[in-house]
Amino acid sequence: MTQISLCGSELELHFQFKNERLHFTQMRRGEHSLLQPGAVGNPLGVVISSGEHAGHYGPDSFRVTHLQHDETSLLAYLQHDTLPLLFGLSVGVEGNVMSWRGQVGWNGAQSVEIDFYFPLWSKVVLDSPDADRAIFATLSGDVVGPRSRADGRD
Repeated sequence: MTQISLCGSELELHFQFKNERLHFTQMRRGEHSLLQPGAVGNPLGVVISSGEHAGHYGPDSFRVTHLQHDETSLLAYLQHDTLPLLFGLSVGVEGNVMSWRGQVGWNGAQSVEIDFYFPLWSKVVLDSPDADRAIFATLSGDVVGPRSRADGRD
């Protein structure tokens, strides 16, 4: 098992690489842990909504074919165990900002619509449920308001 840490001046991301699998295990600001225990789907979640490959796939269904990292960045190439699906993941940390980028390759005979979520931030806590929010990819521009309404918590 290999522990991988990416560190900016104010933010740390921690990954675990074990048995050809990569997991995002912790995010910290100083001594404050931002990723709560029990998070599922990190560093990625995949949803295929229709067709013969329809389903939800997490990080345990992807094996790492190449992994490279230094103190501030990680590059991983992943291949799905049963689907003709390849994924390139790039993660970087600078100061208190992190960036996640990915590129998907589908080698199947039929086209599919795939939604990638990386990471699944449902277990991230920055403040109270009413103050927390998630800002999703700049391409979509979606913002989910207070978590207490988004996930039913009070």
